[in-house]
Amino acid sequence: VDPVTHKVAFAYYLNSATGAYAMDPANFAGAATNLVAGSGDITKVNSLCFDKDGTLYVMDNAYYTNAASTGQIYKIKDGIVSPFSKAYGWASFDNSIVSDGHGGLWIAQYRSNFDSFVALSHVNANGEGDFRITNSINNTLLETYTSGSTTNASYRGQVAYNEREDILAFGGGRMVQLFKVTYNANGVPTLTKFAKTEPLASGYQTNIDGIAFDYAGDLYVVNSSTEKFQK
Repeated sequence: VDPVTHKVAFAYYLNSATGAYAMDPANFAGAATNLVAGSGDITKVNSLCFDKDGTLYVMDNAYYTNAASTGQIYKIKDGIVSPFSKAYGWASFDNSIVSDGHGGLWIAQYRSNFDSFVALSHVNANGEGDFRITNSINNTLLETYTSGSTTNASYRGQVAYNEREDILAFGGGRMVQLFKVTYNANGVPTLTKFAKTEPLASGYQTNIDGIAFDYAGDLYVVNSSTEKFQK
Protein backbone atom coordinates (compact mmCIF):
# COMPACT_ATOMS: atom_id res chain seq x y z
CA VAL A 1 0.00 0.00 0.00
CA ASP A 2 1.36 3.42 -1.01
CA PRO A 3 1.42 5.40 2.29
CA VAL A 4 0.97 8.66 0.39
CA THR A 5 -1.77 7.89 -2.17
CA HIS A 6 -3.18 4.82 -0.29
CA LYS A 7 -3.39 2.92 -3.56
CA VAL A 8 -2.76 -0.81 -3.58
CA ALA A 9 0.08 -2.04 -5.77
CA PHE A 10 0.74 -5.56 -7.01
CA ALA A 11 3.33 -7.35 -9.13
CA TYR A 12 2.46 -9.01 -12.44
CA TYR A 13 5.32 -10.96 -13.94
CA LEU A 14 4.35 -12.67 -17.17
CA ASN A 15 7.17 -12.23 -19.68
CA SER A 16 4.87 -10.73 -22.29
CA ALA A 17 3.32 -8.05 -20.06
CA THR A 18 5.13 -7.54 -16.79
CA GLY A 19 4.25 -4.61 -14.59
CA ALA A 20 3.88 -3.07 -11.14
CA TYR A 21 0.25 -2.01 -11.09
CA ALA A 22 -1.55 0.32 -8.69
CA MET A 23 -5.27 0.68 -8.16
CA ASP A 24 -7.69 2.57 -5.94
CA PRO A 25 -9.09 0.12 -3.35
CA ALA A 26 -12.23 2.23 -3.15
CA ASN A 27 -12.93 1.57 -6.84
CA PHE A 28 -12.38 -2.05 -7.79
CA ALA A 29 -14.08 -1.44 -11.11
CA GLY A 30 -11.53 1.21 -12.03
CA ALA A 31 -8.40 0.78 -14.08
CA ALA A 32 -5.03 -0.29 -12.69
CA THR A 33 -2.07 1.87 -13.68
CA ASN A 34 1.29 0.34 -14.56
CA LEU A 35 3.85 2.26 -12.49
CA VAL A 36 6.79 1.00 -14.56
CA ALA A 37 5.26 1.34 -18.03
CA GLY A 38 7.79 2.24 -20.68
CA SER A 39 10.80 1.02 -18.71
CA GLY A 40 12.72 -1.29 -20.99
CA ASP A 41 15.07 -2.28 -18.19
CA ILE A 42 12.46 -4.05 -16.08
CA THR A 43 11.67 -7.44 -17.62
CA LYS A 44 9.85 -9.47 -14.94
CA VAL A 45 8.49 -7.82 -11.78
CA ASN A 46 8.64 -10.36 -8.93
CA SER A 47 7.84 -8.28 -5.84
CA LEU A 48 7.52 -4.68 -4.73
CA CYS A 49 7.20 -2.36 -1.76
CA PHE A 50 6.88 1.33 -0.90
CA ASP A 51 8.93 3.24 1.62
CA LYS A 52 7.29 5.70 4.01
CA ASP A 53 7.63 8.51 1.46
CA GLY A 54 5.83 6.62 -1.31
CA THR A 55 8.95 5.68 -3.29
CA LEU A 56 8.41 2.33 -5.01
CA TYR A 57 11.01 -0.46 -5.07
CA VAL A 58 10.72 -3.38 -7.49
CA MET A 59 12.59 -6.69 -7.53
CA ASP A 60 13.09 -7.62 -11.16
CA ASN A 61 13.86 -11.05 -12.62
CA ALA A 62 15.46 -12.79 -9.66
CA TYR A 63 16.38 -16.04 -11.35
CA TYR A 64 19.21 -18.55 -11.32
CA THR A 65 20.66 -18.98 -14.81
CA ASN A 66 24.06 -19.90 -16.19
CA ALA A 67 25.53 -20.17 -12.69
CA ALA A 68 24.55 -16.57 -11.94
CA SER A 69 21.79 -14.85 -9.99
CA THR A 70 20.25 -12.09 -12.06
CA GLY A 71 17.95 -10.27 -9.65
CA GLN A 72 18.04 -6.49 -9.60
CA ILE A 73 16.09 -3.96 -7.55
CA TYR A 74 14.87 -0.76 -9.18
CA LYS A 75 13.75 2.44 -7.50
CA ILE A 76 10.81 4.42 -8.91
CA LYS A 77 10.36 7.98 -7.68
CA ASP A 78 8.23 10.65 -9.41
CA GLY A 79 7.87 8.31 -12.38
CA ILE A 80 11.64 7.97 -12.87
CA VAL A 81 13.03 4.42 -12.87
CA SER A 82 16.64 3.94 -11.73
CA PRO A 83 18.75 0.92 -10.65
CA PHE A 84 19.07 0.54 -6.88
CA SER A 85 20.76 -2.77 -6.05
CA LYS A 86 21.93 -5.81 -8.00
CA ALA A 87 22.86 -9.46 -7.62
CA TYR A 88 23.29 -10.21 -3.93
CA GLY A 89 22.39 -13.86 -4.39
CA TRP A 90 18.79 -13.39 -5.47
CA ALA A 91 17.90 -16.36 -7.61
CA SER A 92 14.20 -17.18 -7.17
CA PHE A 93 11.04 -15.57 -8.59
CA ASP A 94 9.31 -16.34 -5.28
CA ASN A 95 10.54 -13.47 -3.15
CA SER A 96 9.41 -10.42 -1.21
CA ILE A 97 10.93 -7.05 -0.34
CA VAL A 98 10.04 -4.59 2.42
CA SER A 99 11.29 -1.17 3.48
CA ASP A 100 13.27 -1.05 6.73
CA GLY A 101 12.26 2.54 7.48
CA HIS A 102 15.89 3.64 7.31
CA GLY A 103 16.27 3.91 3.53
CA GLY A 104 17.18 0.26 3.05
CA LEU A 105 15.34 -2.96 2.21
CA TRP A 106 14.94 -6.49 3.54
CA ILE A 107 14.66 -9.27 0.95
CA ALA A 108 13.48 -12.86 1.44
CA GLN A 109 13.45 -15.54 -1.23
CA TYR A 110 12.32 -19.13 -1.69
CA ARG A 111 14.82 -21.76 -0.56
CA SER A 112 13.52 -25.27 -0.09
CA ASN A 113 16.98 -26.37 0.99
CA PHE A 114 19.17 -24.22 3.22
CA ASP A 115 22.00 -23.56 0.75
CA SER A 116 24.59 -21.00 -0.40
CA PHE A 117 21.96 -18.62 -1.78
CA VAL A 118 20.51 -16.06 0.59
CA ALA A 119 17.31 -16.92 2.40
CA LEU A 120 17.20 -13.43 3.92
CA SER A 121 19.30 -10.37 3.09
CA HIS A 122 19.48 -6.63 3.65
CA VAL A 123 20.66 -3.73 1.50
CA ASN A 124 21.31 -0.28 2.93
CA ALA A 125 20.14 3.11 1.67
CA ASN A 126 22.89 3.04 -0.96
CA GLY A 127 21.73 -0.33 -2.28
CA GLU A 128 24.76 -2.11 -0.84
CA GLY A 129 24.37 -5.57 0.64
CA ASP A 130 25.42 -5.64 4.29
CA PHE A 131 23.66 -8.66 5.79
CA ARG A 132 22.74 -12.16 4.61
CA ILE A 133 21.64 -15.53 5.91
CA THR A 134 22.81 -18.65 4.06
CA ASN A 135 23.70 -22.19 5.13
CA SER A 136 27.10 -20.89 6.27
CA ILE A 137 26.54 -17.21 7.15
CA ASN A 138 24.39 -16.21 10.17
CA ASN A 139 22.81 -19.64 9.80
CA THR A 140 22.14 -20.10 13.52
CA LEU A 141 19.49 -17.37 13.41
CA LEU A 142 16.97 -19.45 11.45
CA GLU A 143 15.18 -22.40 12.93
CA THR A 144 14.45 -24.85 10.13
CA TYR A 145 12.14 -27.83 9.83
CA THR A 146 13.44 -31.07 8.32
CA SER A 147 11.15 -33.63 6.68
CA GLY A 148 12.93 -36.50 5.00
CA SER A 149 15.83 -35.03 3.04
CA THR A 150 14.38 -31.54 2.56
CA THR A 151 14.95 -28.67 4.94
CA ASN A 152 12.23 -26.05 4.78
CA ALA A 153 14.28 -22.88 5.10
CA SER A 154 12.21 -20.22 3.36
CA TYR A 155 9.51 -22.01 1.45
CA ARG A 156 7.78 -19.01 -0.14
CA GLY A 157 10.27 -16.25 0.56
CA GLN A 158 8.12 -14.04 2.77
CA VAL A 159 9.20 -11.13 4.97
CA ALA A 160 7.45 -8.26 6.76
CA TYR A 161 8.71 -5.31 8.79
CA ASN A 162 7.29 -3.14 11.56
CA GLU A 163 9.11 0.16 11.04
CA ARG A 164 7.85 1.73 14.25
CA GLU A 165 9.27 -1.04 16.44
CA ASP A 166 12.07 -2.29 14.12
CA ILE A 167 10.68 -5.82 14.23
CA LEU A 168 11.40 -8.17 11.33
CA ALA A 169 9.10 -11.11 10.58
CA PHE A 170 10.44 -13.95 8.42
CA GLY A 171 8.51 -16.97 7.17
CA GLY A 172 10.30 -20.31 7.03
CA GLY A 173 10.68 -23.65 8.76
CA ARG A 174 6.91 -23.96 9.21
CA MET A 175 6.82 -20.86 11.40
CA VAL A 176 7.18 -17.10 11.40
CA GLN A 177 10.20 -15.92 13.34
CA LEU A 178 10.35 -12.40 14.75
CA PHE A 179 13.59 -10.51 15.25
CA LYS A 180 14.39 -7.22 16.95
CA VAL A 181 16.66 -5.25 14.62
CA THR A 182 19.25 -2.67 15.59
CA TYR A 183 21.40 -0.70 13.16
CA ASN A 184 24.89 0.67 13.70
CA ALA A 185 26.11 4.09 12.52
CA ASN A 186 26.66 2.70 9.02
CA GLY A 187 23.18 1.16 8.85
CA VAL A 188 24.40 -2.42 9.22
CA PRO A 189 21.71 -4.48 11.00
CA THR A 190 21.98 -6.92 13.88
CA LEU A 191 19.19 -9.44 14.45
CA THR A 192 18.15 -10.67 17.89
CA LYS A 193 15.57 -13.44 18.21
CA PHE A 194 12.37 -11.99 19.62
CA ALA A 195 9.48 -14.46 19.21
CA LYS A 196 8.08 -17.09 16.88
CA THR A 197 4.90 -18.89 15.96
CA GLU A 198 4.96 -22.58 16.79
CA PRO A 199 5.52 -25.01 13.90
CA LEU A 200 2.96 -27.79 13.63
CA ALA A 201 3.74 -31.33 12.48
CA SER A 202 0.56 -31.39 10.42
CA GLY A 203 2.10 -28.99 7.92
CA TYR A 204 -0.22 -26.21 9.04
CA GLN A 205 2.31 -23.54 8.13
CA THR A 206 4.52 -25.33 5.60
CA ASN A 207 3.79 -22.89 2.79
CA ILE A 208 3.72 -19.41 4.29
CA ASP A 209 2.45 -17.35 1.38
CA GLY A 210 2.19 -13.95 3.00
CA ILE A 211 3.00 -12.12 6.21
CA ALA A 212 2.35 -8.47 7.07
CA PHE A 213 2.05 -6.04 9.94
CA ASP A 214 -0.90 -3.66 10.09
CA TYR A 215 -0.64 -0.09 11.33
CA ALA A 216 -1.44 -1.17 14.90
CA GLY A 217 1.50 -3.59 14.87
CA ASP A 218 -0.56 -6.77 14.66
CA LEU A 219 0.89 -9.58 12.54
CA TYR A 220 -1.00 -11.47 9.84
CA VAL A 221 -0.01 -14.81 8.30
CA VAL A 222 -1.56 -16.63 5.36
CA ASN A 223 -0.54 -20.11 4.20
CA SER A 224 -1.61 -22.54 1.51
CA SER A 225 -0.94 -25.72 3.47
CA THR A 226 -4.44 -25.77 4.95
CA GLU A 227 -5.71 -22.48 3.50
CA LYS A 228 -5.59 -20.53 6.75
CA PHE A 229 -5.39 -16.82 7.50
CA GLN A 230 -4.14 -15.93 10.99
CA LYS A 231 -3.91 -12.77 13.05
